[in-house]
Amino acid sequence: MATGRGSPIKEEQEYFTRIQIALLDCGIAVLKELFLQGVRAKSPPDYPNGHWTVDEFLHENKKRLLVSLDKHKENILYPYRRDTDLEEWDISLYVIVIHTACYTTSEHGILRHDIANLGSLRNKLCHKPDYRLSAAVYDAYLGRIRGSINRICEFLSNQTLTQFVNKTLDKYESLKHAYPNGVLNEYVKNIDTVSEGDLAVAGALEQIQQLINDTEIQIVIPVIDVLLLFRHYNQDDEEKVSNYLRETFDTALQQSTLHEGALHDSDQKERDEQGNTNRNVDDKVVHIVQELFREKRQVVYVKQSCVTLGLQVPDIGSAITLIEDIISGKMYSLFAPLEETMRTLKGHELFDINVTMERKTSYTFLNEIDTSSPNGVVFSVDKTSSVKQKTLTSQKLTENVETPVNITEETAKKAPKE
Repeated sequence: MATGRGSPIKEEQEYFTRIQIALLDCGIAVLKELFLQGVRAKSPPDYPNGHWTVDEFLHENKKRLLVSLDKHKENILYPYRRDTDLEEWDISLYVIVIHTACYTTSEHGILRHDIANLGSLRNKLCHKPDYRLSAAVYDAYLGRIRGSINRICEFLSNQTLTQFVNKTLDKYESLKHAYPNGVLNEYVKNIDTVSEGDLAVAGALEQIQQLINDTEIQIVIPVIDVLLLFRHYNQDDEEKVSNYLRETFDTALQQSTLHEGALHDSDQKERDEQGNTNRNVDDKVVHIVQELFREKRQVVYVKQSCVTLGLQVPDIGSAITLIEDIISGKMYSLFAPLEETMRTLKGHELFDINVTMERKTSYTFLNEIDTSSPNGVVFSVDKTSSVKQKTLTSQKLTENVETPVNITEETAKKAPKE
């Protein structure tokens, strides 16, 4: 194995470092300007000095923001006896604040998607098991960053910022770009997925967990739908790879059901004996199903739409951890070996997987929790899309919201029709 300077490993490590720096340099610059414009846009029209200061804006939205913040992020936004320092903000924090308090409605759907794209890529890099990228994947990621940033700059109508970020990105681009005008042109499913701004769901579940601990009531945990989205394909190829991996997961799930003990025994590997040219992909999928089972996240079905894994967890604490792992990007690490194996197949060198869930699904999950005590007390959640503030009582968990969503999905406790 070559380990000297200029070796493939060194080059891939350099690509990984370079994409991180490009994302930080340009992503934070653009998100900071977007946030400041959001502060100005949300300020009362007759406010003295024209608009809120950053800290006035943050305190005005404190109740909405706190439900999505851990203690570290809370201390950055609301430090003791001083104003917040934007130099301490990272991409993750900008995504939370912008999604939660600045651009919150469906009219900003494309903008929210581009913001989430920067955040999800940041999370993916943070949780990548090895710190390496091939030149081709590096180019693809750089194209995604450039595409999202240019669209955000267009929304801002800031030509100076546009020139700055593109000039900065040019510094990191050593190979000729494969995309017109340096912008990645790909098919992306129009799905509103969760971001750090939706950590309020985990906060609501923690309140329910506390209630369960206090009252010893029984609770039924609905199945949680986890989406696997694939990038860097046109629409036809994306559909083909989705069908292929859906069938592979479905086969792995059927094998684990048919062969008793297959998931319990870590040394036992059940295999379909028929010839398969992509055996390594099959192995990686079986490994994912086995690991999910060991983590008490049992796959109970594979849906037709996209590649959707229905995961059943045993208790509310496991549900909280699962949702937090999805939103933070931590769950990607389990699927990273499958991603690397797929990239070894011809025509799939840029295969990229995003482990996520639909935003409305996360709130539907809250809606479908049936909790009942021996006295028949029932707890429920309003059908809503974004949490502003939450009040938990012995009768109801209510959420005051800005944008209600009409939930019509079939209850997750029922297996979907194939």
